[in-house]
Amino acid sequence: MIAVLAPMLATRGAKIGLAVAAVVLLALAVWLIRRDAVQEANAERVAAEAQESLEAERRANDAEMAREAAREARQAEARASLDDAVAADPEAAAKPAGRVSRAAAERLK
Repeated sequence: MIAVLAPMLATRGAKIGLAVAAVVLLALAVWLIRRDAVQEANAERVAAEAQESLEAERRANDAEMAREAAREARQAEARASLDDAVAADPEAAAKPAGRVSRAAAERLK
């Protein structure tokens, strides 16, 4: 009886083993595909964040350059006003500055 059942059980065991192996391989393939998809999504997210950060830095740099240009324009205007005042009255410009003039001159430095 065992001699009759043994080949049948071996064939059934082999089929079950193949089915289990197929399920394991399928699960492994699905896991690998999903892992690659997650890694790709993370890489895209990191790249998007880096691009946003770069754009924000560029906007900040542009704003700083505009502020610097405005400061330089104000300084040039103050220097021109001071030069005009000296040219208009060189004697008064050569005299010591009063408190108000000294404060204004300190602010221009």
